[in-house]
Amino acid sequence: MPLYSYQAIPLGGGKRQSGMQEADSKAQLVRALRQQGLVPVDISIAQGGQVRRQRHKIHLKHQDQLEIARGLSNLLGAGIPADQALGMLLDLAETDAQQAALISWRDGLRDGKSLSEAIEQGDTEVSGFFVSMIRAGEAGGSLDSALARLADYQERSKALRDSVVSALIYPAILLSVAVISVVILLTFVVPQFKDLFDDMGAALPLPTQIVVGAGDFLLHWWWLLLLLIVAGVWLFRRALRQPAFREQFDRRLLNWPLIGPLLVRLDISRFAYTLGTLLQNGVPLLEGMQIVAQTVGNLSIRREINDAAGRLREGGRLAQALGKSHFTRLALQLIRIGEETGKLEPMLDQVGGIYDQEVQSQVKRMLALLEPALILGLGVLIAGIIMSILMAILAVNDLAM
Repeated sequence: MPLYSYQAIPLGGGKRQSGMQEADSKAQLVRALRQQGLVPVDISIAQGGQVRRQRHKIHLKHQDQLEIARGLSNLLGAGIPADQALGMLLDLAETDAQQAALISWRDGLRDGKSLSEAIEQGDTEVSGFFVSMIRAGEAGGSLDSALARLADYQERSKALRDSVVSALIYPAILLSVAVISVVILLTFVVPQFKDLFDDMGAALPLPTQIVVGAGDFLLHWWWLLLLLIVAGVWLFRRALRQPAFREQFDRRLLNWPLIGPLLVRLDISRFAYTLGTLLQNGVPLLEGMQIVAQTVGNLSIRREINDAAGRLREGGRLAQALGKSHFTRLALQLIRIGEETGKLEPMLDQVGGIYDQEVQSQVKRMLALLEPALILGLGVLIAGIIMSILMAILAVNDLAM
């Protein structure tokens, strides 16, 4: 059993602890430390007489970042020092990740670091946007307002994501019911008629033979079908981890009807909101472009933003630099107006609001088309199965006559 060296933070607060413990694996050691009320942040494993250090960063979820940013903004706005504010939030923390993050950041502040340095060098993993907003607030002397804008942005992003997920719940349930219904018909109902025809020595009509064949395949080879689906999903997800394949796939997605325009508007909204928030907090445009590129989901659009940042370094304007991208004419025109009038930041917020509303409206339209399409497709499929059974019954009646 290998021997591990670790450093961990107590959940209730306190100094970092270190020690050594045997475990079958690093995952087992992490579980054992958590049972002891410790959050591991640094683990070493000895292999072949050499020590390989593995940094165990605690991932701070979007909701945790939002709650910390909102609470810290309110406390700093009330004049409470940052280290005391983190201690107060620690008493209210609801998750292990929040507790570990707040302890790590507070320890960093007490060591003389700024909040942004404590977060970057600490034991938690947060988005680059989160750190950049805090750094900009520190540079401008308005950390509380920067955190408030950060929380506002994260709330908008969460609301948009939640609205899309909620809107997809009903179609997902409908599709699941459709699949289950077809499987039951093909594997339990249709075989009963096949046995009836076999007993009578009658030949099945062609449509009925097709349906019965599909039922036999599902009944005897369902495991193969399930294996193929799982293997296909696994291979596809593995391929998506390759940047070249992912970018090519994302580029093709942008050309799909309905889905392509929706993805473009979603990333325009995300780009405009993020860049506008960064610029309002004093982040330089080029640095803001680099941060924004990492928040965009589509790799093809991300490359276009990075290319636009390169053109900005050569002295161009933002609207002109984005001219060769998938950005819509309206977005580019509004950005150009913002640059010419010296009001780029509020104009970016307006662009984000416009395309945020467009995304929600387009999702509703797509769902309005998807739901009847699923119902119609399900009805046609079940009707076809029933018709094949009726044809077989009519064939039996013809034989009896």
